[in-house]
Amino acid sequence: MAVNLSVRQVLAPTCSKRFTASLSAPSFPQILELTESLFMQDMDHCAKVLAGLKQRGVQLSLNDFGTGYSSPSYLSRLPFDVVKIDQAFIRGLGVNPYDTALVAAIVSMAGGLGLSVTAEGIED
Repeated sequence: MAVNLSVRQVLAPTCSKRFTASLSAPSFPQILELTESLFMQDMDHCAKVLAGLKQRGVQLSLNDFGTGYSSPSYLSRLPFDVVKIDQAFIRGLGVNPYDTALVAAIVSMAGGLGLSVTAEGIED
């Protein structure tokens, strides 16, 4: 199970403490998903919160990669485990040569960085 975290949740002063307290709960998510807009607010604070969560065994996923403020620097500066490719590119696989090339490039880049890849929006 994966749960999305909002900018507001991560920027809250109690974010690390709240999630640390939840880690022992059997229903705690295995993966927390974060969108890139999160890092536009306060990169230093976000890096500290994510590092703390990562130290406690939480997997982190960069959600909707390829849209908005996408920057490969987030992948090298923050402790992500997974890159989730936005469904806008996934829908064009095998149909739109640009989408196919972009997905292949993201998969290759993520693999080179030791990250897993998830494709958003695949229903069957």
